[in-house]
Amino acid sequence: MTSNEEKEYAKRFEQILLQHEAVIARVVSSYEVIKALQEELFQEISVALWKALAKFDNQSSLKTYILAIAHKRAISHVAKYAKEPRTNEFNEFEFQSGECPSEQLARKQRTHNLIIALRQLSMLERQLVTLALEGGSYKDIAEIVGISTNLVGVKLNRAKVKLKDLMHGGKSSGRMRLTNRALRTWKIILSLKSGCSYKKIGNVINRILLKLNVVFNGSLGEW
Repeated sequence: MTSNEEKEYAKRFEQILLQHEAVIARVVSSYEVIKALQEELFQEISVALWKALAKFDNQSSLKTYILAIAHKRAISHVAKYAKEPRTNEFNEFEFQSGECPSEQLARKQRTHNLIIALRQLSMLERQLVTLALEGGSYKDIAEIVGISTNLVGVKLNRAKVKLKDLMHGGKSSGRMRLTNRALRTWKIILSLKSGCSYKKIGNVINRILLKLNVVFNGSLGEW
């Protein structure tokens, strides 16, 4: 690489890093709690990106390529410090925005709750959720984590339910169990009063719930 090519490469790298800084920072925050380790991981991802940028072949989007690098480095980084004691202290990279103080506070609180919950997921679940939050398609996520596209859908849906449950302190699963029992009781009562079989009543209710499930954003599940 000539001197001019090196300058162009460095300029392109700086532009790409600046453009995707927030994406990398979100990955970093989901894997590391301690600020010093966050900064270290961010640097490691930056170095890895510097080395890998020349190999980018446009087979995927640049963002997907960067996310793949970031997650691989993050997993290695977490494994390296896995035996060291951890803290519950929360840190995240700060970025300037045009939000008013109250909006910033609300956003930070939402981010705080999300990241705390994310850190309680398994490594694979964390990868799936963070990649999905960044807009990754099932195909892109499958290539990054090394599983089939169908398995991404199954595991991601489970991870979302688990994440929602963690963010609500376990209340959602409790409500769902209560609702399950109520609906089963409802089916039994209707079958006894109407003279129809429990299975037939159940099929009718399931068709109704299938439509309602869209409204409740999938929280009703299977009955």
